[in-house]
Amino acid sequence: MDVPLWKAAALGLLQGATEFLPVSSSGHLVLGQHLLGLDLPGLSFEVVVHVGTLAAVLAAYRHDVAAVLRGVVEVLRRPGAVLRDPLLRRGAAGLGPDGRLAWLLLLGSIPAALAGLLGKAWIETAFSDLRFLGVGWLVTAGLLLAADRFLRAARPPVTAGDPTGPQALAMGVFQALAVLPGISRSGSTIAAGLFAGLSAGAAARFSFLLSIPAIGGAALLDALDILHSGTALPLAPLLVGFLTAAASGYLAIRWLLDLLRRGRLAYFAAYCLLLSLVVLLGQR
Repeated sequence: MDVPLWKAAALGLLQGATEFLPVSSSGHLVLGQHLLGLDLPGLSFEVVVHVGTLAAVLAAYRHDVAAVLRGVVEVLRRPGAVLRDPLLRRGAAGLGPDGRLAWLLLLGSIPAALAGLLGKAWIETAFSDLRFLGVGWLVTAGLLLAADRFLRAARPPVTAGDPTGPQALAMGVFQALAVLPGISRSGSTIAAGLFAGLSAGAAARFSFLLSIPAIGGAALLDALDILHSGTALPLAPLLVGFLTAAASGYLAIRWLLDLLRRGRLAYFAAYCLLLSLVVLLGQR
């Protein structure tokens, strides 16, 4: 299929911006393809734009990513310590800050991994029905409204740094919900972090770091499907999609952090509610 470069750029821009803004990138990609009249063969374009957003978060949090890589080595050297206290309820299980962060990311990634593997057929069905998309955006709107109220209430956060084990797991459970279309991964995980007592900055940081294994794992599975099916797009639209997704993703991260500091999630809630109504009423 010959995809015009401007359409590839539009979808890349859409994916990059909405991956980190709390409005559901998967929902926008489905809707964008529908509005542009595209039915992309295979999964190659989706894989490439997801890798573009992965590059954006790696660039924005490069120092934290380096710390996590060091932490992975530390955990591998001391597996017994963390396995005796997997939720780190008794402190850091003898780990340093890097090892603790790496283990927390692993904990938070488990629910989404299980949801993606065990519910793959049902998830694919949900993506083929715009009604699921509308309901997903409605769920996102509700989560964002609740999170906005938490921010405006100016409650002192329980945790201003890395989350505890239970907090990381709670954010992971909410991330698992975002395998469904219309439910924002960043919105649901940041909201979960706020509900669990994290500061806005700490919730956003852990949410973005949590996106790395989620995006990377999904891209890897889709890439394996592409190799099996042998379908792929030409290089030019893939490259354009990657670059626009990476650039818009990086800018979206910076913008969302600023909005969180000012407590402006209600705007995104209103936007998701509007999209939900348009989609659901359009299916009647």
